[in-house]
Amino acid sequence: MTDFENLTYFEYPADVTLFTEKKDWPKLRDSGFLFFRKASSQSKELLDFIDEQHRTQEKEEESTTPLPAADGKGHGQSSQTAQRQIRRASSDMPKSRNKGV
Repeated sequence: MTDFENLTYFEYPADVTLFTEKKDWPKLRDSGFLFFRKASSQSKELLDFIDEQHRTQEKEEESTTPLPAADGKGHGQSSQTAQRQIRRASSDMPKSRNKGV
């Protein structure tokens, strides 16, 4: 990370855009930024839509990107599934083994 601009100080202008509708999604998605400001409880429609888009994308990726199996026969699992299993396994580890991770 080289851009720490937003970590030091931020002051909202007098008029702040509150993203609330599904129609805001393409602008946010195509902005090139990882996060956006500002959403609130009024943004439920937009946030639910973004969740739906991500779930759809994950399902598509799971069905199209199998990992090769260890046995070399091609009976692998998707990278998303593998990543979820790794996260689950590491969160189930005793805390003493998770130190420094």
